[in-house]
Amino acid sequence: MDPIINPETTSILTDDISSLRQTVIKDPKWEKRHQIMTQQVREILAIKQEGNFLDVGCGLGRHMHLVQPYFSQVDGIELDQVSLNYCREAGLNVYGEPLETLGLPANTYDVVLLNQVIEHLVDPKAVCAEVFRILRPGGILYIDTPNFSSLSISLFKEHCSVVEGSGHISLFCVKTVLALLHSLGFSELKARTYQTDLFPLDVLTYIFNSKNFVHRRNIHLPFYLLFYRIYHEVFDERLFRNLGRSIGSYMRLIVRKPD
Repeated sequence: MDPIINPETTSILTDDISSLRQTVIKDPKWEKRHQIMTQQVREILAIKQEGNFLDVGCGLGRHMHLVQPYFSQVDGIELDQVSLNYCREAGLNVYGEPLETLGLPANTYDVVLLNQVIEHLVDPKAVCAEVFRILRPGGILYIDTPNFSSLSISLFKEHCSVVEGSGHISLFCVKTVLALLHSLGFSELKARTYQTDLFPLDVLTYIFNSKNFVHRRNIHLPFYLLFYRIYHEVFDERLFRNLGRSIGSYMRLIVRKPD
């Protein structure tokens, strides 16, 4: 994005995240959600189930809880204070400093997860280079991030929900993020896009009222909200898990540090 925010002079990211996490923590269903297996963890466990695991930008520690039975050491990094306190109170080992300044030992981790993180980084290359350094030979990096060459971006353009100048500041498609990772020495194992973010009501609202359109904010009636949940959970989450390398709204990549 241009201009890129200065993380040293703005608190909009941490303020927004803290408010969101405070709301989630108060939700009585949250502890049960911690126990529901995610697609990211399924795919990681299909490749590795031993060694050391690091979740960069771990949030409230959901993925850390899920992988604990499979890895001997599970660590996290989280800069939001609300999330950090929550994880530590839950007994998770979470660092409160940026990865690139933390100085973790080289060749330590077998899996590093960047789930909805890389798009928030001012210098994603520096962070991925540090991931390469701390991964053991044969270790994997799993990235889940918005795809900025998706159908939803093509239709909604700057109104698309993933185009957020205050938060999503490093924009990638599959080709560009793989180019970055290959330049650092990673080899590709898997890459695909998923989900459409093309909810029918959003599409109709954009066509007939594009001036006032706000993606994912056009659900006004209860039955539409129910329809959206069904659409998202049944179609977007389950049927659209693999949309090739371009059209999906998000992408999942697995790369490997060579032996």
